[in-house]
Amino acid sequence: MSRHHKAAKWSNVSGTYRKRIEPGLPMPCLHCGKPVLPSQAWDVAHVRDLARSGSVDRVGPAHRFCNRSSGGKLGAAIARAPRPVKGTSKREPRW
Repeated sequence: MSRHHKAAKWSNVSGTYRKRIEPGLPMPCLHCGKPVLPSQAWDVAHVRDLARSGSVDRVGPAHRFCNRSSGGKLGAAIARAPRPVKGTSKREPRW
């Protein structure tokens, strides 16, 4: 990881959120809606993915499987998205 991403701005604060969420369990999973129990493996998940303009502060519990498969699907969708052909423009030509 680069020095840039080790900066406090990019640090992982999921431990802090995890401590806030854990006493309130069981709570519904953000992805499947089924209850997340304290005895299950769970992650701190974003209500709306950061890749889709979500907020860092809006988080909740999600089953580990649900959260990681959701992230994989999002990454695959972004990678498969059509890209414009290099050298083409959508602007109207200037006459």
